[in-house]
Amino acid sequence: MVALAGCKRDEIDFGGEEVPVRFESEPPGASVDVDGKPLCPQTPCTKALTAGRHKVVVRRDCDGATAYERIKVSASDKLFRFQLEPRWAGLKVSAEDMSGNAVEARILVDGKVVGTTPANVKVLVCSMEVVVRGPDGMEFQRALALKPGEVTTVKGGLCPKGMAYIPGGSFNMGSNHGPSDEKPIHKVSVRSFCIDRTEHAESDGRPTVRVDWNRAKQICESEGKRLPTEAEWEFAARGTGR
Repeated sequence: MVALAGCKRDEIDFGGEEVPVRFESEPPGASVDVDGKPLCPQTPCTKALTAGRHKVVVRRDCDGATAYERIKVSASDKLFRFQLEPRWAGLKVSAEDMSGNAVEARILVDGKVVGTTPANVKVLVCSMEVVVRGPDGMEFQRALALKPGEVTTVKGGLCPKGMAYIPGGSFNMGSNHGPSDEKPIHKVSVRSFCIDRTEHAESDGRPTVRVDWNRAKQICESEGKRLPTEAEWEFAARGTGR
């Protein structure tokens, strides 16, 4: 449960006779607005309201769940409970290895395990990230932008942490007007591969620079990796606009 934040009584001056009222919601952690003004940042909370009728909005910003209700406050009123219905979205998640074979891996949404690939899972629309983790520290992650009631498909290849999966494909490489070793434009196909998300860094965190191909090859091999081929590098650098 989210820790409750206190509310200062002098945030709002309702004027007139005040009656202490307690607001609760299921699930808890909702903000409470009364007559268009913020009253309490999180439920449950107890605040003083002027006796009379008020429009109350109880909302959880994360999942968009909202309750609207007009209440009548009198000296006998003590407690108002609101049932909030969260908004849900679907995720269809699958993972594959470097050979394109389906693999079993854990699915984590915002750090919480929700299933194992392949799977269809229901998550809150406010979910921000899905991480799929396989054996030997292999994983992939995706940022989420979900819509209520819709199913989003997430498919990816597993790579060591810190590396990005590049699905295999074909693209036009070279030039008809550049150096002779780039002519002519020709179609090149590459298999799926993993590539580091960031440059290789020295012990001080700065990118490794001023090394020749042989030294770069040695550095990669010392970490159990390899240099990408020219075609792989260009294919990855082009992104989706190939």
